[in-house]
Amino acid sequence: MVLFLKQVHLQLPSRLYSHENTHDQPHKQCVAYREYSVSAVPQPPPHPHPPFRPLSTTRPAPFSSTRRCLTSADDKKRQEMLEALERDRQSALELQSQSEGSAAAVGEEDADGALAAAAHIAVPPDFSYAPVPKQAEMYVPAKTAEGLEEVGGLEDWWDQEGHWGAVDELKVFSVPRNEGAKVTDPNVLEVLLRQAVVEALVVQGKRGEEMLRGRWAGLEKENTLKAAGVELQVSESGDITLTGDLGAILSGLETSAQESEAAAVEAPPAEAAEQEAVEEPVQEEVLTAEEAREISRSWDRSWKQIPLTNPTLKFAVHKRLYQLSGHYIPDAKLAPTRTAQHILTLVSKPPKARKLIEVIQQQHQRAQMDASKADNDLLNLPNVKVYSRRVTPIDKEVWVGRWKIIEDELRKRDLPVTGTGKYGKAKEKAWLMGKP
Repeated sequence: MVLFLKQVHLQLPSRLYSHENTHDQPHKQCVAYREYSVSAVPQPPPHPHPPFRPLSTTRPAPFSSTRRCLTSADDKKRQEMLEALERDRQSALELQSQSEGSAAAVGEEDADGALAAAAHIAVPPDFSYAPVPKQAEMYVPAKTAEGLEEVGGLEDWWDQEGHWGAVDELKVFSVPRNEGAKVTDPNVLEVLLRQAVVEALVVQGKRGEEMLRGRWAGLEKENTLKAAGVELQVSESGDITLTGDLGAILSGLETSAQESEAAAVEAPPAEAAEQEAVEEPVQEEVLTAEEAREISRSWDRSWKQIPLTNPTLKFAVHKRLYQLSGHYIPDAKLAPTRTAQHILTLVSKPPKARKLIEVIQQQHQRAQMDASKADNDLLNLPNVKVYSRRVTPIDKEVWVGRWKIIEDELRKRDLPVTGTGKYGKAKEKAWLMGKP
């Protein structure tokens, strides 16, 4: 009898019931030999169970996830992180105190810069420590958000104290004197622009550029007449000469500025900031067109060629002109200007044309006050009606009382009452493309 030996390889993992270190150790192999007789039936005996399928060596056997508990190593890492955050906070506080101390030690010129640097140092807030699960034995997790207290958030963040520093307070540099009313007469605008130029040159020559960036008041008619009395000459080389009572002009601006600053100091900080932010325009008397025409006749036209290449001087002139006339020039248009004539051209443009109905209504108001003009009033004519907009076919149907019936019939047929609705001009094209 001849024996045939068949080698069978079975792969058995070293740890079948463990999910740890499955990839660390190679699977052990076991070799078994099975004897078969040549004269016997070549088919192996049936196995009562399906053939053994070895575990894959590319991934560990699946196992149920378990909840991870905090260990002593985790507590140590948490404590180290909190200590690092506290060190960062203390260093920021020390840096802020050093900046404030240096601001008090230096002079006035550098104090604003040092205070600005101190105000922009971000200091972390005090930390609140949540208890670990071992300490919170009575804690019961909430399943719904009902009744939970909201902590923090961004709601009303900008209105809370401590989020704004002294550097971030809003300081309005100028307010127009007449609310909603701009000066449109070209002669008055010329006088006010010359006043702004004279005052800016006086402040620049007497007090420097620091006061040019400050707040000015003095919106009375008296200030305009004082500036109009100053003689201004421009040489061919660009040198400017001012002749007149310059001290009175400067004292008027300084007195007005000091009064406004004193009022802000006397008021509480919150009220002062609110007063500056919501300051109402001041109603002051403005020159008439006849007065401005008489004043401008005595001037030399060379003052319009005063160079305004200095950005600080140009800003001061624009600020003062906005305060006096209500004309605000956008930065994109103000930047290319080089002389006073350019600024005068920008603000002297005629206003936009009014609507015809507004002109007719003004004529009607004048006709009611003056009986002699009643014949020329269109609104009083018996066979004339004036409308503020175009009369449409719907308006005509409403007048005769047919519009309600037309509207009901259109809705019954699922048609749009006004416009085309879902029925466009090219509806057939949409049908050909298979669209509804």
